[in-house]
Amino acid sequence: INECHTATHGCNQLCNNTIGSYNCYCRTGYRLNSTNERICYDINECAEESDGCAHLCTNTISSYYCSCYSNGYALQSDEHDCQDINECLNNNGGCDQTCTNNNGSYSCSCNIGYVLAPDERSCYDINECSTGNNSCEQVCVNNIGSYTCDCNPGFQLDNNSYNCSDINECDANNGNCEHFCVNEIGSFHCYCESGYLLATNGLDCNDIDECFNNLDNCEHNCTNTNGSFYCTCIEGYRLNYNNYSCDDIDECDEGSSGCEHNCSNSVGSYSCSCLTGYYLESDLHSCHDVNECETLNGGCEHICNNVIGSYYCTCRDGYDLDGNSHGCTGQKCNETLYAPLNGSMSCTGKPDQVTDETCSFWCDYGFTFYGSSLRTCLSNHSWTGVMPYCVIKHCPTLVRPTNAYIHVSTCAKPCGTAYTTECEIKCVDGYYMNEDSPFFQTCSVNNITNEVYWSDPPTCEIIPPCDSNPCLHNGQCHSTSLTSFECDCSSNNYRGTVCETVVLSTPAIPILIKNQHSRLLNITAYPETHLRVTVLSSSNNLQVIPSTHNLTNSHPQSNFKLVADKEGVYTISYSLSGTDSQDFIAPLPVRVVVVNGIADIIGARYEESIPDMLSPSCCNMNADLSYECPDLTDTIVFNSSNIWRSTSNGDLVTDGVVFAFTQGLYLPVSIAGTQLSPTTYNTLPQNEYSYPRFENIADNSDCLSYNFTPTDFSSLLARQLLEASYFNFIDEILPSWLTLTTRAQSLTESSAFTFEHYSTFIVPGENVNRIESCQDLDLIQNTIYSVISLKSMIVAELVQDLYHYTPNEKETVCIAVDMCSGEDPPVYITLPPSSQEFMKSISQIQVLVNDGWEMSYKESMLSRGNIGINDTEIPSGYWNGVKFVNSVSLVPQFDIRLKLTASRKFLDSDVLWTILNVTGYVYYQPQTLPNEAEGMINGSIYLSLNMSFNGVPGKMILTTESNPALFSIMNIENSNNIMMKLDYSTGDNDQFFSKIFHCMDRACPVDAFIQAWAFIGSRRFHEEIRNAVVLLKLCPPGNYSLTGLVPCLPCPPFTYTLSKGSVFCTMCDENDAANITNCISEISSMPSSPTMSSFLLVPSKSYLPEEPEIDDSDNDVAVIIFIVSFVAVGLSIILFIGIVSTIIIYRKKKKPSKHTVTNTTPLGINPSAIVISNPLFVPKSRRENERLPNRNVVMNPIFEEQDSESVSEVEAESDSISYADVIDQNFISKSEDFEPLYDRAKSEQNFQPHDHHTASDNDSFHLDDFTLY
Repeated sequence: INECHTATHGCNQLCNNTIGSYNCYCRTGYRLNSTNERICYDINECAEESDGCAHLCTNTISSYYCSCYSNGYALQSDEHDCQDINECLNNNGGCDQTCTNNNGSYSCSCNIGYVLAPDERSCYDINECSTGNNSCEQVCVNNIGSYTCDCNPGFQLDNNSYNCSDINECDANNGNCEHFCVNEIGSFHCYCESGYLLATNGLDCNDIDECFNNLDNCEHNCTNTNGSFYCTCIEGYRLNYNNYSCDDIDECDEGSSGCEHNCSNSVGSYSCSCLTGYYLESDLHSCHDVNECETLNGGCEHICNNVIGSYYCTCRDGYDLDGNSHGCTGQKCNETLYAPLNGSMSCTGKPDQVTDETCSFWCDYGFTFYGSSLRTCLSNHSWTGVMPYCVIKHCPTLVRPTNAYIHVSTCAKPCGTAYTTECEIKCVDGYYMNEDSPFFQTCSVNNITNEVYWSDPPTCEIIPPCDSNPCLHNGQCHSTSLTSFECDCSSNNYRGTVCETVVLSTPAIPILIKNQHSRLLNITAYPETHLRVTVLSSSNNLQVIPSTHNLTNSHPQSNFKLVADKEGVYTISYSLSGTDSQDFIAPLPVRVVVVNGIADIIGARYEESIPDMLSPSCCNMNADLSYECPDLTDTIVFNSSNIWRSTSNGDLVTDGVVFAFTQGLYLPVSIAGTQLSPTTYNTLPQNEYSYPRFENIADNSDCLSYNFTPTDFSSLLARQLLEASYFNFIDEILPSWLTLTTRAQSLTESSAFTFEHYSTFIVPGENVNRIESCQDLDLIQNTIYSVISLKSMIVAELVQDLYHYTPNEKETVCIAVDMCSGEDPPVYITLPPSSQEFMKSISQIQVLVNDGWEMSYKESMLSRGNIGINDTEIPSGYWNGVKFVNSVSLVPQFDIRLKLTASRKFLDSDVLWTILNVTGYVYYQPQTLPNEAEGMINGSIYLSLNMSFNGVPGKMILTTESNPALFSIMNIENSNNIMMKLDYSTGDNDQFFSKIFHCMDRACPVDAFIQAWAFIGSRRFHEEIRNAVVLLKLCPPGNYSLTGLVPCLPCPPFTYTLSKGSVFCTMCDENDAANITNCISEISSMPSSPTMSSFLLVPSKSYLPEEPEIDDSDNDVAVIIFIVSFVAVGLSIILFIGIVSTIIIYRKKKKPSKHTVTNTTPLGINPSAIVISNPLFVPKSRRENERLPNRNVVMNPIFEEQDSESVSEVEAESDSISYADVIDQNFISKSEDFEPLYDRAKSEQNFQPHDHHTASDNDSFHLDDFTLY
């Protein structure tokens, strides 16, 4: 038996079986008990001293371990022996200086001059100087671990390094003393020679100035020297022998005076004098005869006659000598002068008009002076010059102000032009005058220049559309443009364009809890007399308390409650009666959801049975009722997740999830059923909601997917599945860069819902404005729209940026989709007032807002590249800065259209400012083909350019109501530009542009190309503005240009102009020699212009670019072409414009005729303005020295339309065109067709103005031979 395998062996540790028996034994470290050989006990090796430990032994159960006496020893690897640790090897044992290892320990010590600190490790220095333990005689200096000795100033340390000896400073460089040095114990001092004073530095010696310090005793003058001084005397004295005193010199007695006549001595000096009749010369010694006439003319008024020793006076012709023999009295002129009528006279001297008296004459302000302005009485008793007279000035013919007319009563004469004339001005109908009425424009005068002018016209402003408040029932009127307005009816329970439709306000309905009353629900209306509203329930399980409500104008509100005794989905509707019921539209019915408890509301959004997105089902409506599109191209089809049933009046009703379908587009209609009518389109069913039943319909299993319970409806409303599904289905027709979504909401007991939460609208375009907040949608009338009205958050993902927008409590966002426009219909979205701040947050628009733009948005239309504009609405050609281009090729299909108003004031300075207003539509396409415009503005554009230069006000108005403007930001050859066709008209009080552009009372068409520069605030920008002002400088007198602005041309020979800003020069009368002399005299006194001309006369057949192709059918339309530089701000939707800097050229389109210039300039412009005068260039075909007839015609370069005959006659009368300067002299000199007759650069004239050539029938010369740049 193996006892070790049984429990009988009794060994407490190990058992060893033997044949017939067993024995017990122990594990290592244990010993078998001798008494009980089954028990093992621990061996204490330490007690038995069998451990072998060198120092300490510690017994453990079944073993032991060794350790050392202290931390100064380390146990060896055999775990028995101990070895001393040398602590000094580790960081010097922590000692500052010396470490000594001991057996089992260590100790620290310090170097000489240091002592061990109490921590027995640190050493600190011993200060021998403070303890007195030093041998220094004078100064002890402690060092770290030691000390050294030093001496006081003036002593030096001995060789033993302890004692000090005196230093003799005088031995070295005389102690730096300038004169003498004296050594002292520990120091020294300097002293100076006599006449010197020791300086403050104790070393230098300064001279004593005995003269300055009054130590000299000199009588007159003292001169200081180094260490001494000496005395001198003033002129006329000599120094005494004592070297201090001065004695007088008698120059007369000594004969050294040099006087020619008499000498008189004086103390220190002398003087000379002359005999009578002589005067002392400037040398004060010589004498000369006196000429009394040289001093104040001898006192004679006219002529002084000198004689030896005396003089006498005489008078000029026309004067008599006075009794005092000095004065002269003038003899009276034969004629007495008087001031001219309406003028004044001022004469010099006495008022008796005698010889040499001068009289000045001038006219009152407002009159022109003729005659001599200055006349003098001659010695022959006659007057110079001719009698002056004054003629009243006349203002130019008064032009009627903008939006006003000149009023002339029945019996009154037409408005005159003479100075002080007053003309009454009245505003045209539809405009009002800011000034007091009646208002008169007066022909006034400038008291500085004496130029007459008409006083400022009144400002006739359009009567604001909101002045009379066209909004009914206290609606708030808001102007949207100069002529349009909008009514805000949100505060008065009315609706419509002018708040004309009264509104019955009904409450949103909360989700009800079974057997619990709802909160009070309010009905509000303002009938003229009486309106009865009956609230109808679709089931006896839902009660309305009370159901009937009588409303009057004085009691416009009433309340009711709802309570239901059974879970379900019901409907309440409204019935109207009473005197004013025909004035109101019955409110739409609304579903009422009733659940068992509050948990069915609070946790509604987490129902797992509700799908993430709704989809169309399979139950199609009865084909007997269909909604056909106006063009009969398609029919709108409805399907439901429940069966359809007919009502007695022919309506179709279903209680399922309803979708509408047309041309490949599905859109959700309702989540709670719908009722379709041939006349009223869709509404919610009037019955209690019924769950789907398909027992009698084959193969309808797909229709069972939406079996919603009342609790499910809570989840549908919380997750906003109607709105989310609508966004999901229109995503495929929105632009690819835009995605719209919504967010689920958490319901509470106060959450309430309206018709719009359950259903969308299927409605014709003409009825969309009946839907709340949808009045701003600009829709096509004769088509059918799907409209969803949103009051919840909208999330817009715009080019990877997320934007969140939630309408205000009283606002709604309307989204409309055209169901009849094809597979990619546009999407219309309203932008209510609260969305304005949301729009500003969009980064692309925020750039404009920060730059000062004020914008208001009404509506947006979105599409995937399917928004176009009728080609007939776009003009045929636009100017792109170089040529006219085909506008059809510029315009793409757009992704977005914004309805907005925008305004911006640019460069608000006293010199130049611009105002831009835009009202209408902005189209934009971010993905265009090369050379396509990215955007278009279609609506009302108003651009006002205002300036004030040298006190001359200018205002240019550029507008359009019909021509779209095309703009580009990154595309087209010239990016950041805008091309416009505008109408130019003169602004109020304009005195500048009207002189350049003569459009009279009609608007001038303008082709404008604007290049945008983005350097606002930069130095270059301010330089451009400064240059712009320089370009508007008027030509000085004696110069002219086509516009009256620089650059200017000096007037040709024998022509002149005396006013600023002249557009032509007046010819001198060559038949009157005296007049020519005066003319030349006037020209010579005029300032010359340093400006080179900007015009060049070249042969018409020179190498000129071809004229751009353009439709020239509209021959009589005047066109102004601007090439302008603009400051601009761009964004990804619209580019607006800023400030005009340069006006380049004016032209009028006109078909070329035989006598008009036919070739074009590099800009493709046919010039129609010419200046004809003395010939400066003639064809070389003429004989040398042969001149053309000097028949001169000067034409205004900006003239009104003339019939072709009159133009031909004028042009045929002259055979030459002249410009005094040319840009390129080399071009003229190298031309084979022209010969320069006048070279202004050399001031040489190669012809005589009176050389005449008699024209013959053989002479052939036409303007067709030239082209004018």
